[in-house]
Amino acid sequence: MQLMRHQSKTSIALVATLAVLWTSPGARAEALLPPDLDYSRHCAAVAAPPQTALDRDWTTWQGDPVDLTADQLLEIANEYLRGSDRIAKAPDTGLRILAYLEKSRPGERSRYDRLIGRALVETGTTIEQWQEGEARLQRALNAGETRAALDLAQLYGPTGPSAMRSAPKARALAQTAAASGNADGKLLFAGILAADPATSPEQKSFAVNEAIVSMIGEIARGDCSHLRTVGTLYLQGRMVPEDVPAAIAWFRQAAETGDARVEERLGDLIAGPRIDVNDFELALSYSQSAADKGRIGAAVTVGQAYTTGLVRPRDLDQARHYLGLAAAGGSRDANLWLARIAHGDFGGPADFEAAHRHYRAAIEQGPPDQELATEFGSFLIEAANGPADIAEAKQLLTGAAMGGSGLAAVRVAELLLVEARRDPAIYSQVR
Repeated sequence: MQLMRHQSKTSIALVATLAVLWTSPGARAEALLPPDLDYSRHCAAVAAPPQTALDRDWTTWQGDPVDLTADQLLEIANEYLRGSDRIAKAPDTGLRILAYLEKSRPGERSRYDRLIGRALVETGTTIEQWQEGEARLQRALNAGETRAALDLAQLYGPTGPSAMRSAPKARALAQTAAASGNADGKLLFAGILAADPATSPEQKSFAVNEAIVSMIGEIARGDCSHLRTVGTLYLQGRMVPEDVPAAIAWFRQAAETGDARVEERLGDLIAGPRIDVNDFELALSYSQSAADKGRIGAAVTVGQAYTTGLVRPRDLDQARHYLGLAAAGGSRDANLWLARIAHGDFGGPADFEAAHRHYRAAIEQGPPDQELATEFGSFLIEAANGPADIAEAKQLLTGAAMGGSGLAAVRVAELLLVEARRDPAIYSQVR
């Protein structure tokens, strides 16, 4: 009986939502909000594993064996393909990891044909790369990887490389996907029509509505991943007018499933510049929930909040906890903030040994930017244990000064003035 009542409520909420959609003339002026359901009960819980720790600089990895699962390597590859708060975008590195996976798992060739093909299409810069991506995607599609049709349609569509665009091919592939009843296919077809100047506004609106109806239907059947999809449409203004509050409404329902990725995004959105009134405490609550589930960027956010005391009272123990989680996951920013705490920048006794350790960890995660080079260089001068520290400080600060850091230039000049007391010829370098 309880199940019947739940199903009845689901049906009523679904009909109410679709009624708004079906009675709206043309392209909707108002954003569509998610059906009124208890998504924590209606949807399957999302228990994504914590982010994989970055235990090395993968840009220097040459393909030697690694003790990570295929899913962990795939996560790292995707992060390098797109870039993240932990690492800069490095498509060549992502492709190298995918090639390693393909070679080590020959029985899954069609899967890696699709993954590598999609990566080549999205990140390639030459026609040879795009053509290789096209060939791999076509091979994957022929082997039964039906989602490769969506990737090919994007390659041929209006957002694909100009040398590869083909409206007839894109329409055919997307139409096939849409006709299959797949909500993602309908959405892609709507996207292609939205960018087609030959398509009437009525046709575009119909295609978008059909895609959203399909996604809402799948949500009603328990596939709540489409909550994120619709939220993203409103967030990006794709095919529907941009509406950040509506996007947040969809994401908040998706967060009811426990999806840490959505919680992390909500924290960023609610505290960010894209809404009129920020609720920093609510944003931090979402970020903290995501951090507790292993989201590294969220852990940095929470650690910074407890460090500065701007949202919640300063708590350096909590700050060290969350920043430590992020640092263990490979976050350079987390190590930088841990160094500042250890240096005593936010109260408490200074621990130069710990500060040096965290600055060093940040430096070793790749070439330093101006801020890190200036800060660590200045620290090395302050805590110098010998000529080697001064020499490294001078090298870091000189590089930052050449990159435009005024503070670094002042620090270098101060070092040179000290040296000039022993060698007056150095005064010319100070000027």
